[in-house]
Amino acid sequence: MKDIPRNIWRTSLNEDDWNFRLVQNDEWPQCLYRELRREKIQGENDGAFPSALEFHPSANAMRRAGFFRKPGEDIIEKLKRERLGTYEKPDWTSYLSRRRKELWRPLPKKPPEDKTLWISLDWHTLHRHWGDEVEYAGTHIPFPPIMDGDGETEIVPFKIPWGWRDVEIVVAFAQWLKENRPKGEKGVMEICGKEIPWSDDRPRIDEPPKPPKAKGGAGSHIRQVKKILKALAAWRLIQHYNGNNFDAFEHPSAAKYLGKVYRHPSEWTSARKTVQAALKQNYRMQWETGNFASTKIK
Repeated sequence: MKDIPRNIWRTSLNEDDWNFRLVQNDEWPQCLYRELRREKIQGENDGAFPSALEFHPSANAMRRAGFFRKPGEDIIEKLKRERLGTYEKPDWTSYLSRRRKELWRPLPKKPPEDKTLWISLDWHTLHRHWGDEVEYAGTHIPFPPIMDGDGETEIVPFKIPWGWRDVEIVVAFAQWLKENRPKGEKGVMEICGKEIPWSDDRPRIDEPPKPPKAKGGAGSHIRQVKKILKALAAWRLIQHYNGNNFDAFEHPSAAKYLGKVYRHPSEWTSARKTVQAALKQNYRMQWETGNFASTKIK
């Protein structure tokens, strides 16, 4: 294989950097996300792991910037410039080495995602960020919508009848959602006996479809993760041997993990393409790690 970039694996490749067959407790997604980050960082830094502090944006800033709707490095860079996050000392230890040091103690169970972060709002924040809009809406009819920075989140007033049962409040909110989801419509409303034209200035936003059911067999998330990890192992091995796929396959224990399919030179090229595609989706991988981490292989 030609055009092997400068990489850290050429001079430093431990078994924990490539033999992901050693992963325990079905921690495949967590391993993949971390190892893709290591691969990406060393590639961007001319084959070395940087020692500079690493930026971690705040979840609230990511939401307001629309990151969870459309993940992208441009958003992270923008938040970094605006200093909406924290800086931490990086740790580039391989996933296997770190977990072995922890004696493979079971990872803490992830609690259900707290979605209240995305809908709760206090009076101080409301006044600080949308005070002028609220004042304008309170003196104009029809009152204009107040949208958050992502263009899909609307600020609305609510009153909660705490004397109701929770299920009754949930039913009422579901009815409100059905009636008030943005439709982008126009019409006429009657106020004090007068017909006043109005338009829904919000763009139409339909309810997203239900997520597809988890696939089984070769299409399952876990099996796809294991496939990418194996491609990453092959890519690191061939980088270590500067493009010589024969030497890479003869590396101790490599054939046992990779399988006979990697006797063919074309598979090493495919492995490189698989890794390159995965690196472009690593933020999505992070989300999937949190949502599918408990999935077990049957």
